[in-house]
Amino acid sequence: MLIGIDRGGKMSNNIFIMAELFKALGDVSRLRIIKILASHEDNTFCVSQIAEMLGITQPAVSQHMAVLKKIGLLNSEKNGIKTFYSINGRAFRKYYDVVECMFNMAFKKCDLSSVRGETDCETCFGE
Repeated sequence: MLIGIDRGGKMSNNIFIMAELFKALGDVSRLRIIKILASHEDNTFCVSQIAEMLGITQPAVSQHMAVLKKIGLLNSEKNGIKTFYSINGRAFRKYYDVVECMFNMAFKKCDLSSVRGETDCETCFGE
């Protein structure tokens, strides 16, 4: 089965999963949050710590964390009044596998296009 289209020509869940992932990662602050959390493997951080590191407000960080948590990229653990966040490695692996498969298919198609003398990848991504 191709990513996004099943044998009956209907959209599969993977295409929607990828869209949600790319929307969530399409923000510089969210990418910076992921970098902070990924760079400190053994540590968790609360919103106030991340806000201080990024120089943005706690409400802004909370909104970004909610987006990342909604698609499963973050684990959270409540400790008193604070919630501590960490990377969800299993979710990252799942998303990585889906995206890698899509790109591998597209690159194979582009490689075939270049063999046929086509100069751009419109055959891969054109409509």
